[in-house]
Amino acid sequence: MLDSLLIDGANGLHLGWVTLATVANTTAFLTDVAPASWGDAATPVGIVVLVVVGLIGVAIAWFSRGRIAPALALAWGLSWLAVGRLSVEPLSTGIGVTAIVVAVVVLLAAVVVRFARGRVPSS
Repeated sequence: MLDSLLIDGANGLHLGWVTLATVANTTAFLTDVAPASWGDAATPVGIVVLVVVGLIGVAIAWFSRGRIAPALALAWGLSWLAVGRLSVEPLSTGIGVTAIVVAVVVLLAAVVVRFARGRVPSS
């Protein structure tokens, strides 16, 4: 039981964090190489990217049979992204609120899948 918890915790947290970091770094790269005229589209593009992160998070929850560690890592990263966009430059209420909603959806997906299967997932 303990070894399963440690393996799931370490791998799940890594999977969740790497998922968010990959999407964030790709978005940062595209923002850096995009023409200056794309600046007005930053919020809508950011929201679309966060929706993609949410879809990935829900897929991870489904295919992992509701493992909670990846969902926690994604929610943690999304929460910090929300704090950053709601309180630090560059401010973006749309991205901040979307990050909070996506974090909640990813967590709920993992919990719902876990309990809908009627058992605790084995490793």
